[in-house]
Amino acid sequence: MSVPPLIDARKAARELASLRLLSAHLNRELFEQCCQLQTDVDSVDLELLSYLSFRARRAEQRKRLLERVLDLQAEFAAGAGQNQ
Repeated sequence: MSVPPLIDARKAARELASLRLLSAHLNRELFEQCCQLQTDVDSVDLELLSYLSFRARRAEQRKRLLERVLDLQAEFAAGAGQNQ
């Protein structure tokens, strides 16, 4: 019995790669803003800091979700292959 794919694995892999890059960029920007916050409180835009933090969390959540779905899909495919 064939198990239909949950998602298009190639598309998910591309999105995962993009999310990894985005996450790294946002985390680097957050780090720079936090370092600046420690040295010069008045020069940091707290709204920007909040927005960067929100986007970084969302990117990480989406990344983890895609990783879990791809893992499940691989497990289903392996299980279906063993049952044949």
